[in-house]
Amino acid sequence: MKNTAENGILHSNIVIEEKEKELERSMMREHYHDYDELYFFRGDRMRYFVSGTAYDVRGGGFVFIDRFTYHRTTYLGQDKRRAVISFRRELLDAFADKEPFLGALSVLAGQVAINLSGEAAARAEELALRLLEAYGCGDKTLTVLLFATLLLTLSRYASSTALPPSRAEEGENAARVGEVVAYINAHYAEKLTLASLSEQIFVDKFHLCHIFKRITGMSVLAFINGKRLAEARRLLLSTDRRVGEIAAAVGFANQNHFNTLFRATYGQTPTELRANGKGL
Repeated sequence: MKNTAENGILHSNIVIEEKEKELERSMMREHYHDYDELYFFRGDRMRYFVSGTAYDVRGGGFVFIDRFTYHRTTYLGQDKRRAVISFRRELLDAFADKEPFLGALSVLAGQVAINLSGEAAARAEELALRLLEAYGCGDKTLTVLLFATLLLTLSRYASSTALPPSRAEEGENAARVGEVVAYINAHYAEKLTLASLSEQIFVDKFHLCHIFKRITGMSVLAFINGKRLAEARRLLLSTDRRVGEIAAAVGFANQNHFNTLFRATYGQTPTELRANGKGL
């Protein structure tokens, strides 16, 4: 399966990658993309950070990442096997009535992480494995049918009140960090400081640093820079605005600092990324 979400998805609207090794460098940072992603975890245990909320996922669990949603993965065990299903919603145009599938996506977006057990886990895993086999054999029709069936099946389980909780952090601190993340996402282009952010949630800035790191796995500054760089990358690939103008637009006061961080994060300068035109 040589297709990647970087190119094949543009032609087939679905790409499935099976992986076993540690995360690639690009996945170690907070990021997002313009297509949806269904993550089937087959390893020990992992923690998914989605828009600042942490979710624990067991082996056999699924994670749905909506378009343009920030996320990052941390593995908590040695076994890191997973299948990443990247798809565009145009895939559902194959069905005369796609509303049930769009409804399923809405349910999954609200649940994010799905940890199943018993018969439900066995059924979902069977569908996922059949999907991987169909995709590997190049059977496009069966791939689409199995994928659609998996979406409906997972959304039904996600709607169940018996579904075990998956959030790794609950309570007041998690809520406060969620507020900070939402504020950063809305105001990343402005000047942000620990002092100003701590005022938003009425806590000491040192306490904010502590709970933010514990819940999201990254520092406040790293999250802010990650958001700004991701937005800059999007603008570089979708507009003709100058690099300096984009740097300022996403909140960087110093273009040299922006260039340095951008290269350290994406492995190339803003100019090189625009010239290469790489989607991911």
